[in-house]
Amino acid sequence: MPEISLTDFVDYALAPGPSQLVKVRELKQRGEYEPAHDYWRDLREWIIDAEYGRRTLRQVEQLALAARVGKSANYQAALAGFRKFARRRPGTIATRPKRDRWEHDGLIVRVNPELCYRTPSGRLCVKLYFKKEPRPTKHRADIILLLVSQAIANHDVALLDVPTGKLIEGKLTKSDLPIYLRAQATAFVQMWQQLT
Repeated sequence: MPEISLTDFVDYALAPGPSQLVKVRELKQRGEYEPAHDYWRDLREWIIDAEYGRRTLRQVEQLALAARVGKSANYQAALAGFRKFARRRPGTIATRPKRDRWEHDGLIVRVNPELCYRTPSGRLCVKLYFKKEPRPTKHRADIILLLVSQAIANHDVALLDVPTGKLIEGKLTKSDLPIYLRAQATAFVQMWQQLT
């Protein structure tokens, strides 16, 4: 059974026709997740540490400044967006939810919201989104939020566009979206199995 990240599945599901096959081939050839190839990993972990009290945002800023030359400017820009969010957090920090999975027809999609807050209406799980391109459009955000909400039960969900500091809350209104995602998962598995 193929197992892929949430980001990879969303990129695949939103790719036009034949580009989906290219994405599946790329994922099959890439192999297992390698932390060394995760561009945003360090900053993501530093932000998580800051929110859970293991670092200060000032320490994270110093680490971002000290990152290698290619990353430092991007890390600093993203951190500026996170600071905007931090000034208006939705609640107090709560225990981070366990990583989970969304599964359909033999495809496993890893789902791991990074932050969780206690709010007046309950718990809010927040998935951090770092990419400058593609931006988290409404359609992209809806897919991410649906997958997170189906994998992490009994929590409200939100997507944080880290570079802008904008919190996109899960107001899912498209009742056909689960059908689309299940169909995309089935097609992914078919392509994966037929590629050598």
